[in-house]
Amino acid sequence: MGAKIGVALKSLQWLLRALEFICAAFILAVTSFFLFMLRNNNLHIPDTIRAVEGISGAAALYTIFAMLFVCCFGGHIMAAATATALDLAFVGAFIYVAVVNRGGGFGSCTSLQDTLFGQALAAQETALAAETNTRPVPTFEVVCILTKAVLAVAIVIIVLFVLTALMEVALARHHRKANRFGPSPANNYTSGYGSSLWARMPFSRRRRATKDPNTLPEHTHPDQLDTRRSYATETTSIGHPADNLKQDMPHYQPSVVYPSGWHTGPHIHSPPAGYR
Repeated sequence: MGAKIGVALKSLQWLLRALEFICAAFILAVTSFFLFMLRNNNLHIPDTIRAVEGISGAAALYTIFAMLFVCCFGGHIMAAATATALDLAFVGAFIYVAVVNRGGGFGSCTSLQDTLFGQALAAQETALAAETNTRPVPTFEVVCILTKAVLAVAIVIIVLFVLTALMEVALARHHRKANRFGPSPANNYTSGYGSSLWARMPFSRRRRATKDPNTLPEHTHPDQLDTRRSYATETTSIGHPADNLKQDMPHYQPSVVYPSGWHTGPHIHSPPAGYR
């Protein structure tokens, strides 16, 4: 059962990582397109576009390695702690990506200046319109649609990174429990999980040590004794009428005259009828 849960958690985590990679790759592709168009037209490239491209590129690279690490090191404490910290860092990074692209979603997006690409183009828009040999630039409708898509995908990837951070914690907990499973001194050599981290803390051990270790075990109570009538293994009383005289008359013992015995020597008295 524990192995099946571990496989299910790793499969779900791998699927979430794959979705994160797709989202990061989409944002990287759109931002790279904007950068290419600005550079192709010798336009000023804002630092915000460079930052978005760097964040999305780093996220895409990170998710590729994360998918591999889930299969190889999923649940290990150090790997889970590192992945959780990076996930939370990317949550903050993509919040920044969503903020710088908010003009496409929360704004009216009726002009190019509402978008991140348009902010770089606005200062030279008149000069570009006057040039006859200016290379083509995307229309504001295309830029607006792409900006809205980047904003939506940034929100989705934020949620995904929060989920994967929680999944890393779940994987680490399951891996730790799996290592504690089975007979061991921690669980008194019985089946089940051993003692938890809290139980192994020094103050917890001191609290359990208040019991005197020299205390003798509790004595056996009368109701715990075996009270059946048993004279020998073959004559154990089992609650039905006796089929042997020795069971009904345990006090009877035949008289013996040594050295020959009563059955070969003179009889002092005869055994009761039915005695075998």
